[in-house]
Amino acid sequence: MAAQERTAQSVALSKAVFLPLAAAAFGAAGGLLVLLLPHNAGATAAVVFWSAATLARGERGVMRWFPKLPVFGSLLAGCTVLIRWYALASFHDRRAVLAGVVAHELAAAGAVALAWVARPADCEASQRLKGLNSASAILVLLQAGVVAAWTGPRTAFMLALLVYLVVRLALAFVNWRWGGVRWSDLNATFVLLSAVALAALSLRYGGAIAPAEPVLRSR
Repeated sequence: MAAQERTAQSVALSKAVFLPLAAAAFGAAGGLLVLLLPHNAGATAAVVFWSAATLARGERGVMRWFPKLPVFGSLLAGCTVLIRWYALASFHDRRAVLAGVVAHELAAAGAVALAWVARPADCEASQRLKGLNSASAILVLLQAGVVAAWTGPRTAFMLALLVYLVVRLALAFVNWRWGGVRWSDLNATFVLLSAVALAALSLRYGGAIAPAEPVLRSR
């Protein structure tokens, strides 16, 4: 029994290590498309890639938040796409790659934090989250903090505050509606957080940047 518990903890920790790395690679791939393709085409390709690679689970999760208001849910999901596109289109250099990495790293951490503090509300969430424990969740949050530090202390603090507020709002909402978190809610939270983080980074670092300037240097 003790050996099985240790094995389960090892699996949970390995997943915790893999999740933010996978999210960072996912964001970097989209950022590379922005960097390598013509300006607006790169932003479009990145957003299409992110949605297609996940089969639009996040966008569909946002729509599922409002089953009685399908038009509103669709508009809100569309807004997450437009916000990400507009944010990416504001980057003209290698900062697009780092913005994609930071935004998706923080989005993954926020989704894990929501899963950590909320109880599962459907069978899929119960099955997928049964290995999540405090050690693995804290590891994910620490990794996200290290990545966010690349943006400088002021920006990292701003991003951390935004993630905290979104997670708190999502937690209150899912507890009110379903008494816990569904798997689709975590996907929706990931997309929402990535859009918020990209928008914040584009407001601070978007626009034409001279190549000689340091990457994501605090102003």
